[in-house]
Amino acid sequence: MKGDVGLRRHRRGNGGGPARHPTENRPQHHSTHARTHRTHRTHTRNPHSYLHRLHPHTTATLTVPCPDVCHHVPHHPTLAAHRVTLAYDGFTALDDVTLSVPRGRITAVVGPNGAGKSTLFHCLAGTLRPDSGRITLGTRDITRLPAHARTRSGMARTFQQLAVFPSLTVGENVRVGADQAGGGRTGAAHDRALRLLALTDLAARPAVDLSTGALRRTELARALAGGPHTLLLDEPAAGLDAAEAAALTTLLRALAADGMALLVVEHDLDLVAGLADTVHVMTAGRIVASGPADRVLEEVR
Repeated sequence: MKGDVGLRRHRRGNGGGPARHPTENRPQHHSTHARTHRTHRTHTRNPHSYLHRLHPHTTATLTVPCPDVCHHVPHHPTLAAHRVTLAYDGFTALDDVTLSVPRGRITAVVGPNGAGKSTLFHCLAGTLRPDSGRITLGTRDITRLPAHARTRSGMARTFQQLAVFPSLTVGENVRVGADQAGGGRTGAAHDRALRLLALTDLAARPAVDLSTGALRRTELARALAGGPHTLLLDEPAAGLDAAEAAALTTLLRALAADGMALLVVEHDLDLVAGLADTVHVMTAGRIVASGPADRVLEEVR
């Protein structure tokens, strides 16, 4: 199976470098990769007690989450894909794909380039519509619901290549996420997200001046500022160094422990091994293996 899947196990970004496009008021892009370590974890509903049990060095530059960082819905709906198929010009990008993203868990999708991971991600996020099959959020069919409406339904996403506005400050970028989600929680949600990602001291700085690691934190803070119950992450550790990737892993685990549903699309098996509860392996548009992370990744390796 390893030869078929062709996954990469070790990549590391340098975490440095300023943002590009200083005169453009549009999202800017980077794409490098990082690795982290596999560690044992036990889920709990209290992120404070969960993080306090971890070794202090694993928190790196990030801070302990506020317990209300995610928009609490006692039984928030589960995002799911049901027999989703999508083809481009005769090429089948997704072939009868089914999966769910349950609350309080981190679900990972892995596979080689061209396996269909990004296409599935876009179908779940609302930026692509499948040819057949359904995307649901609880009992609601959201297959035709556009991305901005999914955001207001409690979903948020990050991008494989950084998508921040370089001409805006860090604080202004984060406020965009709170504004897009609506709900009248802009000020408090904005401040919580900045504190959570250790960005308060950088809030007044233009995004163009930041390193890749700080930009990744800004993008994640923007997603969290809307108080989502479901978070979709496309290669979230791209461009991070080992310490930053370890801190990101700690944060994402704590969000899941607090009840958030997370989907991570990733190439790096080391990162996935230390992060995910459930792993789905994709090849040629199909899910070819699914199950607990330790068992599935052992087969892949």
